[in-house]
Amino acid sequence: MFEFMRRLLSGYLFVPQSFNMKNYTELFPIIKKKLELHHGSHRLLHTLGVVDVAEQLAKIYNVDCEKAKIAALLHDATKHDDLLEQERNIKRYFGEDMLISWPKQLYHGFSAEIYAHEELGIDDSEILLAIRNHSVGRPDMSLLEKIIYVADYLEPTREFNSEKTRKIACQNIDRAVAIIAKSSLKYVSDKGYEIVPLSRQTLAYYEKYLEDNE
Repeated sequence: MFEFMRRLLSGYLFVPQSFNMKNYTELFPIIKKKLELHHGSHRLLHTLGVVDVAEQLAKIYNVDCEKAKIAALLHDATKHDDLLEQERNIKRYFGEDMLISWPKQLYHGFSAEIYAHEELGIDDSEILLAIRNHSVGRPDMSLLEKIIYVADYLEPTREFNSEKTRKIACQNIDRAVAIIAKSSLKYVSDKGYEIVPLSRQTLAYYEKYLEDNE
C-alpha cells in the first residue's frame, strides 16, 4: 500500500513504450464517436468545454497546446464505461491496492489513462499524468496537470463555474488550484461522499496560495 502511494505521488507508473502517437485532430473523431455512442451529448459538451479552457490556459502559461488539448479530450473518455471492465484494467495496471484505496466514481481517471496508453498509443507521461490526476489533483503537479485540473472545474457547462476563479486561473494557476481544491473538498464533505486522502494532500500542498480572506 505505501509503495503504491509513493509511486502514485511521485508520478508516472507506466513504462513508456514507443508509439507513433496520434495528434488531436486524429483523436477527435475517435473520442467524439465514443462519447456520443456511450455517454450522450452532455459528456461530449463537457469534454469540449475542458478542451477550450485548457487551450486558453496553455497559451497563457506557454504550455504545449497540443498536449493540453489531447489530455483534455481524453480525461473523461472512460467515465461511463462498464465498471467491471474498468476494475479489471485498473487492477492489471495499478494493482489491487488502487481499487481498495479509491471510490468507484473516481476510477475513470485511471481507466482513461489506461485507455489512452493502451488503445490510443499515448506514451507521453505528462499527458497521461494529467488525465490520471484531473479529478483530485496531487501535490506538486506539472503545469499541464494543473491546467487540466483547473479546466475540468471551470469549463462553461459546469453549474459551479466561477468567473472570479476563471480570472484568477489566467493570472495565478496555483491559486486557482488551491481555490478549486478547497471548494471541491467542501462539496464532497457536504454531500457525505468518500474523501480521498490525495485530495486533502493536494489542498495541503497548494493552500499557501490562498489569500487570508479566502
